[in-house]
Amino acid sequence: MLARTLAGSLFLLVFVVRGLGAPVVHSPRFPKSGEAVRVTVEAAVRPGTNGLALEYQVVEPGSYVAKDDTKYSQGWKRLPLPPGTNGTSVVEVPSEVQRHRRLVRYRLVEAASGRQVHPKPDAEEPNLAWFVHDGIPAWTGAIRPSGSGKESAPMTIPATAMRRVQAYHLVTRAEWVEQSQWTQPTQFGDEEARRAYRWSGALVADDGTVHDHVRFRARGGQWRHAMGKNMWKFDFNDGHKFQARDDFGRPYPAKWGKLNLGACFQQGDYGMRGEQGLFESVGFRLFDLAGVAAPRTHFIQLRTVTGTGESGPTQYDGDFFGLHLATENVDGAFLSGHGLPKQSLFKMEFGTPTVAYDGKDGVDVRSASHFLGSLMGGRDEAWWRKSVDVPAYFNYRAIVDCIHHYDIGNGKNYFFRRDPVSRKWITVPWDLDLSWSERMYGDGAEPFLAGGILDQPGIRKEFLNRLGEILQLLYSEEETGALIDEMAAVVADPASAATLAEADRRKWDWHPILSSRHVMPFKSTPGAFYRASPTRDFHGMRSVMKRFVDHRRERVAEMYQLPSVLTPTPERKATLFRYRGTEAARIEWRLGDVTRGTIGNVRTPNSYEILPVWATNGVPEVEVPKAVLKTGRKYRLRVRTVDSKGVATLWSEPVEISP
Repeated sequence: MLARTLAGSLFLLVFVVRGLGAPVVHSPRFPKSGEAVRVTVEAAVRPGTNGLALEYQVVEPGSYVAKDDTKYSQGWKRLPLPPGTNGTSVVEVPSEVQRHRRLVRYRLVEAASGRQVHPKPDAEEPNLAWFVHDGIPAWTGAIRPSGSGKESAPMTIPATAMRRVQAYHLVTRAEWVEQSQWTQPTQFGDEEARRAYRWSGALVADDGTVHDHVRFRARGGQWRHAMGKNMWKFDFNDGHKFQARDDFGRPYPAKWGKLNLGACFQQGDYGMRGEQGLFESVGFRLFDLAGVAAPRTHFIQLRTVTGTGESGPTQYDGDFFGLHLATENVDGAFLSGHGLPKQSLFKMEFGTPTVAYDGKDGVDVRSASHFLGSLMGGRDEAWWRKSVDVPAYFNYRAIVDCIHHYDIGNGKNYFFRRDPVSRKWITVPWDLDLSWSERMYGDGAEPFLAGGILDQPGIRKEFLNRLGEILQLLYSEEETGALIDEMAAVVADPASAATLAEADRRKWDWHPILSSRHVMPFKSTPGAFYRASPTRDFHGMRSVMKRFVDHRRERVAEMYQLPSVLTPTPERKATLFRYRGTEAARIEWRLGDVTRGTIGNVRTPNSYEILPVWATNGVPEVEVPKAVLKTGRKYRLRVRTVDSKGVATLWSEPVEISP
């Protein structure tokens, strides 16, 4: 997302006043200290007993008040709304009310009786609010303050670097953060307790939107409380869903009802700490580019407003809580956001399907269990094609193998869904943290593979065609390397050592919680950042991933004995391109856009060759339509052949086109 000062966002937020039929607006949306806030009510306000008043409540940092607390009803100050002009009334909340890091709640009441009219007093969010912030400051910390030499030397991460990604502020109580993350863990297996959202606060998005009285808890499986820097999950109120935005500031198509925050903190016993969420962000994006409906992700900086000061006595205190990866929840909003029809979703829990979303489509846990049980019955090719979305499986399996996402062999870390139109089952990927290394846990034997889907000759032939295409057009040192660089640049300027990723490292590498009784020592492991990095920093982790791509690409080709016949490069004559090779049953052409975006405080995304912008087949000579080619873009044209048995060659070496 575009990095920006929090206080610089001045968008107007419109709410509909239930019962009055009029919107309420506060401006500026993200006020600074000493800035008056104007609240506009577009309703005819009459003097006397029928008039309205604005009530506001100041919530000081470190003193969050939940709606079920007796203090919630106290401290509200009232400002009468003046008679309106043309149906609009404006009241100004004085400038002295706005102080850095304050949460200011407001609501509308009847002036005479005090009866609350908006929001409804029994609503899940019974007040509106704004958050006052003067901008994210620089942050200073050492790798190991109690160490010696370079480790103990402090580094200041400038404000520009700290503002590189979206910032989410959680206004809550310090003890609730401690309880949810460390001191009140729930036992693995007690699902009712683990799913309970026992704590609440106000979550402030990067654009200033305040979601007050949002519930939160820790998230994760058996290692939920093991590593010190743990994961979070937020549950938003009905009617106040979360409008998330990607790393480039673009809003997602559907609002989220739940927010998952990954810790960007690898398990200590695998030696890969310091990839800072790249394994999952790049992995999910590879699934997406390959054609799999996979959760979207974006990086955020979490700031917990739990004390009177933005910084504290040590670098481990204060608002800055670290770098996190927001991951789309697999639920009804996921279906809407990916343009999928309504259907039930089942999360696998050690081989057992559980309902993640009830699509009211008649497909229940019993149906899912029956389907999974039928996979081991020696099914023939016709059954597989009737029961499973085979092309979708090819895309899923190819990326599973490419990134070594093998922590799925125990029947976990994926979802199932059955398309209501085709009535075929499809896999949705999940939890990719243990990937990008052949030393990671698991054998990768998910139910389709274990059931023998790739043992069917016709299916295997088609899979090898698609796998070869993915290895050539997507999972290559150049294409996946560009994706790794694109994701890494979100959290770290490649030309600087003082980055947000480095701030996160210094916050957590030797955080005291890692050596406490609230963690599992072999998982928390203090001082484990960048042990795999050849340069002992975040930038070096990019090269670790790129080297893995180069090695793993060859390994996957060997695993499946992938044919290596390359189609001859097409000849070019002016604007015409001609295939000159052996006779083939079918000739296929494709054009991919490989224009790279920009890296900096204002970022633009890359384009990747795997997504064709034009394709045709059946002719040995083509001319790319001029309407397809855009000035300033870079394209690659390739050709391949398919024989009479349906076996495809690899695509040719590309012919580059730059109109």
